[in-house]
Order: sequence, then structure tokens, then C-alpha cells
Amino acid sequence: MSMYGTPGPCYIDLPNDLLTAKINEDSISYLPKVELLEPLTLPHSTLLSTLALLKSAKNPLIIVGKGIAYGRAEQEMRAFVEKTGLPFLATPMGKGVVPDKHALNAGSARSYILQNADVVFLCGARLNWILHFGLPPRFAKNVQFI
Repeated sequence: MSMYGTPGPCYIDLPNDLLTAKINEDSISYLPKVELLEPLTLPHSTLLSTLALLKSAKNPLIIVGKGIAYGRAEQEMRAFVEKTGLPFLATPMGKGVVPDKHALNAGSARSYILQNADVVFLCGARLNWILHFGLPPRFAKNVQFI
């Protein structure tokens, strides 16, 4: 939500029929109360199994998205890439989080690495149309996403 972490805008995707719908304002009897919940964090066991999956991958890949930039986590992302030695791709809005000239940038082999990755660690990115919703033929049929 835009209320936690680094304050800022958030993306809301609404279906077209909802955007173009018309209602009689007199039919609205109340506005729902919005309850702000603290963001969930991963339990320790989930984190360990996630790291084990990433470590066991034969062809792992990190996808760096704009969420890392918006959250101002560039240093942490760079440190993670360098410590793990895993190749990364940046989404269009994630470019520059880790320098394009970094040795682990797989951008020049984008199609190949996307099609051959067995585990993809999404960092600040969504599996939307830019990433072909994580589906074949852009991604391997049995790819696992973290």
C-alpha cells in the first residue's frame, strides 16, 4: 500500500466495465471503513524454504523492478546480486537499480535467460504484461517464481 514503507503512489488495476459503470448515487447508503493493516512479513520457515529453492536452482534469475527503486533499496539489491552472484534482468522501470554495466546483467541475453530460468526471484516487480504474466513461451513451462 502507499501508506507503508516509502510513501508514494500505488498502482490500482480496475476492469473496464467497472470504470465505465454508472450508478445512482442515492443508492449508496454508506462508505466502507478502511482498516489499515501492517504489511505481512515472511515467517522464518518460509524464508528458509525460499532461500533453499533459490540455492537449488540450476538456472536462477533475479528480476529487478521499479519497487526496488521506489523503496530506495538500490544498495540492498546491489549487495544481494553481488553476494549471490546470480544473473539479473531489470524491468524498464527497474533499470539503473543495479548498473547496466554490471557483469551479472543478463539484459543482452534477455529472451534466452527468461526461457531457460528454472527459478525466478522477483524483486519489486509484478508478473504483468511486461513480463508476459510469467507464462510460456516467454518463460519455461515449469519455472518457479519467488
